[in-house]
Formats: sequence, C-alpha cells, structure tokens
Amino acid sequence: MLLLGPSRFRSLPPVTRYLLAACFAFYLAGLFAPYFVNGWFGLIPAMVMKGELWRLLTYVFPHGGVLHLVFNCFLIWTLGGMMEEGMGSFRYGRLLFWCALAAAFLTVAVAPQSRIPVIGASGAVFGLLGAFAALNPDAVVRLYFLFPMSARALVILLAVVELAMSLSGSNPGIASTAHLGGLAAGWVIARPPIFLTRFADRARPAPRPAYDPQAELDRLLDKISSSGMESLSRREREALERLSRERGGRA
Repeated sequence: MLLLGPSRFRSLPPVTRYLLAACFAFYLAGLFAPYFVNGWFGLIPAMVMKGELWRLLTYVFPHGGVLHLVFNCFLIWTLGGMMEEGMGSFRYGRLLFWCALAAAFLTVAVAPQSRIPVIGASGAVFGLLGAFAALNPDAVVRLYFLFPMSARALVILLAVVELAMSLSGSNPGIASTAHLGGLAAGWVIARPPIFLTRFADRARPAPRPAYDPQAELDRLLDKISSSGMESLSRREREALERLSRERGGRA
C-alpha cells in the first residue's frame, strides 16, 4: 500500500516543500489575476515556438481550480515526499525537472500552433508515478483508495487511458499528452532501456590513467638516452626540470 509522507509541512524534504509552496502561491495569484498568470506562465505551444522557452517549466506552478491543485499537491506531498527522502533532493529535483520538460515537449510537438494554455504539475506528478512504478513494480497501490493493484498495472492502465483520451480528444480540458510525456519520462529515467545505457557507456570518455611522476620521469630519461636531449619538446623540458626539483635531482 502506498505510504503517506510526512504529516507536517515543515518536515517535508526541501524540493517537495518548495514545489508545494510555489504551486499554492501561483494558485493564490491566479485567483486575483488569472489572465496574467495563465497568459504569462502557462504552456502555450504557439508562444513557445516563438521563443518563450520559460513556459516549458513555469506551467507547472499555476493550476486551474482547487480540485486540480489539491490532487496534484496531495501526490507531491505523499508520493513526492517519500521519493525525495529515498532518492535524495538532487536526484529527485532532476527527476521532476526532466519529467516536466518531457511533458511540455510532447505537448508542444503534438499541437505546436495551439494557443490554449496548459497549466498544472500533472505532467511532473505522472512522472513521479512512472518512476515509482519502474523502481517498485510490485508495490501495491489502491486506485481511488479502493481497488488494490500493482504499481506496474496502475501505470499501464494510466498510459492506456491517457493515450485513448489523447487520440479521441474526448476531454479537451485535460492535457493527456502532458500526462503521457511525464509518465514515459519518469519510467525511462528510473529504468533506462538497455540500448540507452549501452549508448551512454560508449559515449562516456575513458578515464584518464592516474598521473605517476616516477613513470613520467623514467619516460623522459629513456627518451634522452635513446635520442638525446634535443629530442625533448619545450613542455617535456619543463616537466623534466619540475620533476628533477620535486624528486631531489634524480634526473
């Protein structure tokens, strides 16, 4: 069963606490100036295509109503707080960042000319669900607090529902593409496919061998012995002088 996180706001880990505070602050601001908040900070694909790239992240904070805010904040408080304590704040913050960004990119890619603002932390929240299921596929959660199922089954169900809603357009008030983007990003980040890990291993530069002053000195002396002092480059001469001083004039 999904365990609840800390019961007090101040005892929450920092990233979760700041994210909740930001969402609540933006919600209050939206009550007094909804057109300003949603118009300037919401994810409007057409404006992103014109270069307003801050929207790819700021859309996470405004929310469209109290139920929207409560649902997302409840999952951030419980699931997010628990995951941050287990992962550490840096890894958890990075997970949220990439899930929110992936949700935004998919939304823009699907409807690049749309001028309808997309707001809310749902894409990042779905990313948390995807990451949790990838790391704990057999953990038992309760759908609507009533129906027990594994975390893996829940994520598969959510993916199917969101994909169907996205393709049918049956509920235009819900950004299903953002949910799908966040869900997929969370799963992939937590459990990367084998081909991605192999690609990352190949792309990672080979570690440099540890510097051994004695080995370097021996190499320079061997070069002088075989080809003479004039065969040394200026940098090698400087290295020889430095090593001679450091090692008591053994050169």
